[in-house]
Amino acid sequence: MAGAPPGMSLEAMLWALKQAPDVPSQCVGVLMGLAEAADRRGCGAHPSALTLAAYARKSERQVRADLQLLADAKLIRPGDQSAAAYIPVNRRPVVYDLALELVSDLQSTAPRGKVRGSHPRGVQPTADRQSTAPQQSTAPQGAGDMQEHDDMQSTAPQGAEVLGCSPASPGVQSTADKPKNINPKSKPSSRQSDLNAGREDAERLCVHLADRVQANDPDGKRPPIGKQWLDAARLMLDTDHRTEDKVHRAIDWCQDSEFWRRNIRSMPKLRDQYARLQMEADAERKKQLALANGRAAGNAPRPSATDARVAAIQALKNQPPSSPDAPETTHPPVIQGSIL
Repeated sequence: MAGAPPGMSLEAMLWALKQAPDVPSQCVGVLMGLAEAADRRGCGAHPSALTLAAYARKSERQVRADLQLLADAKLIRPGDQSAAAYIPVNRRPVVYDLALELVSDLQSTAPRGKVRGSHPRGVQPTADRQSTAPQQSTAPQGAGDMQEHDDMQSTAPQGAEVLGCSPASPGVQSTADKPKNINPKSKPSSRQSDLNAGREDAERLCVHLADRVQANDPDGKRPPIGKQWLDAARLMLDTDHRTEDKVHRAIDWCQDSEFWRRNIRSMPKLRDQYARLQMEADAERKKQLALANGRAAGNAPRPSATDARVAAIQALKNQPPSSPDAPETTHPPVIQGSIL
């Protein structure tokens, strides 16, 4: 601590530099500035945003964003605000405490006073080195040493090949004993995935719809029959459980309608609107059946009130004139209601 400025803590500086866990890379400069202003316990750091901006070579707005990131990472927390009471309120900064109790995993598992990875780069201490393979002699001498070297080198059963190598061609992977890699999620071939193959019923429905669409629009282009058409026809038969005859009649009904012939010009559209077509066709059939039954029973439509009054006037006009002996009527007969 000799020669250190007042308020500067080497413990807090070392923690920020080496031991603080998961420090966002863009916040290192701000964290070092806070550590420089903290005490030995990492408390009471209250440098201004302008000072931290000078340390980190950032703007004050970026410094405030970094302070928020450090607080979210639990590396700093609000401290005793009375430590900055001597500063005027309009310029008073926030007092922060550093979480010196949080240490990264690498630092917590390393021996005290020794930081893991502190040896020269590329040099590994022999005391910490652990061998993961059997010791092999690199220069056996004599027949006895050669025999021992062979025994130590091979741990496979007698006659077994080294995995991935062929005895005939060293370094060439053997395919004779290589297990087959069977992928259960492998995609089937295009021939297996063609569910429309051999579906003449679906093809007949598609051809019939294309014929009707072309007949309604002779100057237009005949719609092409593709996979989407065949899929829709097959799904109507297999999944929706429609019979071929019903789908055939639905095609005729919608193409005879002025409204539906403009809206249904493909097999996928026919499948989407099939339920609605079925309801409208049933309603139309019931209406026509009711009209036919009414005509057969001789039930004429009920006349309106105006028609009834006009019929009453016509009946009065068609009455025969009164006889001379009958007393003359001074008032005409009153007609109930008004024809206006």
